[in-house]
Amino acid sequence: MLWPALYSLRYLGFAVLHPFIIHGVRRGLRGQALEAQHAYLESMEEQYVAFLRRLEQQPLVRFNSVSDFDADGQLKPGAPVYSPFVQHSPMLW
Repeated sequence: MLWPALYSLRYLGFAVLHPFIIHGVRRGLRGQALEAQHAYLESMEEQYVAFLRRLEQQPLVRFNSVSDFDADGQLKPGAPVYSPFVQHSPMLW
């Protein structure tokens, strides 16, 4: 879901970092489930702070360069594949 937005940023000239994603956040929890989510989010907050402290060392999202494509806009044979949205065309006989 994020790849199109990330690619748009790359297209505009940005260097794009891998996003920091927190899964499993829910609302409407009560009791132990709510306490467990709070504990989980606190640990994720610590991880995010650590991520931000190492921001300059975080890996960039890799994208194909213009030279990876042929004149028809198809990915050249042997060019790397970095996304499920940019793939080598199957050979049609």
